[in-house]
Amino acid sequence: MSAALEYAQQLVNLRSASDFIKLSSTHARIQIELMIKQSSELRSLAVNLTPSYDTQTAADPQVLTKSTDRP
Repeated sequence: MSAALEYAQQLVNLRSASDFIKLSSTHARIQIELMIKQSSELRSLAVNLTPSYDTQTAADPQVLTKSTDRP
């Protein structure tokens, strides 16, 4: 929220269209970098919370069969 407020305050002091483009580009770049960082952090959390499976065991049809399908 503070980034949006700071951006709005900087908009008030602009003198030209080129200043607007420069400020908007910088703001967008910073927001995208932040989004990428947060996505990476969320991915790391998801990987850490997801149990790992043995790929050989997971590919075994016996493991993938529902318990109601077994005799």
